Amino acid sequence: MDEIEQRVSGIDQATLTKDGQGIAFRLLTDQGPLARLKFSLDELPEFIAFLCQVMAELHPEPRPTTAPTTIWPIGAGLASTADPAVSQLVVRLAGMDLGFALSSTQVAALGDDFARAAKLLSATGRPQ
Repeated sequence: MDEIEQRVSGIDQATLTKDGQGIAFRLLTDQGPLARLKFSLDELPEFIAFLCQVMAELHPEPRPTTAPTTIWPIGAGLASTADPAVSQLVVRLAGMDLGFALSSTQVAALGDDFARAAKLLSATGRPQ
């Protein structure tokens, strides 16, 4: 397969679609604008999940980020699934919910981690 690889350098010109049911933006590369992409609000979480799944398959070890992206969630919670051994961590963002599958042990560990982090931040005088 002779594909030309271009490095993504950014995204710009983000707009809401005319019907208000999607977003569109331009994907920029090191060689200039590549494409204008459009996703319905229902497709966007699926696209994000696809990218995360590909990363997990191609690079299964978590990598420390040098420039983390801060996303301000509106809320978060847990939800049940059809499989009693699996729960979902649901993070509500503007316009969509993202769900992350967790085993029962992961849910318990996450609760412990949140409680430990909250105590640590409180001890430093940072408001919660």
